[in-house]
Amino acid sequence: MGLSLLGAAVFDDVLIILLLSIFLAVQGGTGGTASVLLTILRMFLFLLVSMFVGLKVLPWILHRTTRLPISQGTLTISIVIMLLYGIAAELFGGMAAITGSFIAGLMLARTPEKERIEVGVHTLAYALFVPIFFVNIGLSIDLRSFQMESLLFSALITLGAVAGKWIGSGWGARLGGLTGVEAAQLGAGMISRGEVGLIVASVGIQSGLMTGNEFSAVVVMILFTTLVTPPILRSLFAREKAKAEHPSLNAGQVSAESEAQKLEES
Repeated sequence: MGLSLLGAAVFDDVLIILLLSIFLAVQGGTGGTASVLLTILRMFLFLLVSMFVGLKVLPWILHRTTRLPISQGTLTISIVIMLLYGIAAELFGGMAAITGSFIAGLMLARTPEKERIEVGVHTLAYALFVPIFFVNIGLSIDLRSFQMESLLFSALITLGAVAGKWIGSGWGARLGGLTGVEAAQLGAGMISRGEVGLIVASVGIQSGLMTGNEFSAVVVMILFTTLVTPPILRSLFAREKAKAEHPSLNAGQVSAESEAQKLEES
């Protein structure tokens, strides 16, 4: 169950980033059919070239870098690669820079130096970049301009986000062969929007596609879904654990219901 939830969450994040890139590329074009097709072709070619470089060139570069007598050489070259992928995604692929950096991360994860890179990036990100990102999100929210209409809008999109993810993901999991309980657990685990949602919201307001009130409402929705997901999951898994630890109680309940049904029929 844990692997299914992790796989679904990763696929969801990848899909959101790709759709964001496609939307920004198409939205920034002239709107004609030829422009849209050209944008898609550029994205496809960029993906092919970036994957080829990632599979064939990056392992050699990282291997050579690890042999150099410099401190944190692997981490430094990894950051340079990430930035180059991001710039190339915008200049040549017609994508958002975040997509290029994401692809760079996927390629670096396939190299033997993955663990060393992951430790360094994790330390650097949570010591510097992640706090700055969240501070920037907080500075973009103006609570003083939050009117009753904004609260209502925030409540509506929050309700839609929770119901849409829970029902949609759960229904897909049920079609995929999971039991009803497992489908409910997977659907609940997909409720949280997390960092990717904040990234999409920040790109939206920076691109002028959202107003300040809309951005604030979306951030409230993201925070709410992130906070309610853990207790919902704990409740669902605790209920399943209780049933597994006391099968005799469940059997007794079924037996009692069966006896009651027989008495009613007689």
